[in-house]
Amino acid sequence: MRRRVLAAITAAAVLLVPACSAAEEPDAKQVSQLRGTELGKPFERPKAVLADLAGQPFDVAARLGEGKLTLLYFGYTNCPDVCPTTVADLAAALRKLPEATRAQVRVVMVSSDPARDTPKDFRAWLDRFDPSFTGLTGEITPIVELARSVGIGLDPPKVNSQGDYEVEHGAQVVAFTPDGLAHRFYRSGTSPDDFAHDIPLLLKIYPKEK
Repeated sequence: MRRRVLAAITAAAVLLVPACSAAEEPDAKQVSQLRGTELGKPFERPKAVLADLAGQPFDVAARLGEGKLTLLYFGYTNCPDVCPTTVADLAAALRKLPEATRAQVRVVMVSSDPARDTPKDFRAWLDRFDPSFTGLTGEITPIVELARSVGIGLDPPKVNSQGDYEVEHGAQVVAFTPDGLAHRFYRSGTSPDDFAHDIPLLLKIYPKEK
């Protein structure tokens, strides 16, 4: 099995989703303290319906809001390196924060290999890191469309000419803030300290719309 990580969130971010203006300009000093990479223009919540690991429909546009900070990641349970490392770093970051702050954060991982990530195995894999993490699955075509709509490179799994099973996916974490938009993303290798530093600031800078 082989895995290739796709890099997609760069200048392409400004082409995928139209700009959205906020009701109030965020505090420039606070924004400058954020360690995540700023998107050229914020992403709107993507429209898609997948399934959670209990088999219930998950309306992505509705559930990425709900007044919480949602950290969205695409990966798969057989990933040998970047996926478990990223999810472990997110779990470690949340452990550094007060319970009241953690309650305002949702980590959502969408399977990039849904044919092999059974709900039972996916749930057990996430539980190794944090039982509160949400796993989503579904047909690969809408998952690919969802990923690309938020600037994440993702291709359907395939068997290459050498007979290796390849899962190509971007390794960035996209942060949807309580205002319903994504203003920042986090590259592969972002440390727990950097996540823990930014989470309270993101909640403060981009609060839920009144």
